Amino acid sequence: MLGLMFFVSFLLVGLQMAADLYWQSQMRLVAFDAARVAAEAGGSQGQGNVLVAGLLGQHARTAWTSSPDEVRLTLTAPRSRLLVAPWRSGEHTVAVTVHREGFRLRAAP
Repeated sequence: MLGLMFFVSFLLVGLQMAADLYWQSQMRLVAFDAARVAAEAGGSQGQGNVLVAGLLGQHARTAWTSSPDEVRLTLTAPRSRLLVAPWRSGEHTVAVTVHREGFRLRAAP
């Protein structure tokens, strides 16, 4: 019985770690997609915020920084809670920078 409890506890810890790694991966993907969409829209964050809210829910928070050459998104969301994990409580934060490139017209001399 003790061996079975030991096995099940390690199985549950492994499951929580796998779920947390999956959640972190999904957050990176959503952050990159939202920053790319905002960069394509000329730095407008509206479509990026809609994408984040649609894929991660209303608990995700975004902080945008935009310049003529880049768009930076810092995304913060609660960690996955598959099991009770006191060592992994709190939030996960991802920062993504997307550089905007394109042709620029030179001013006539």
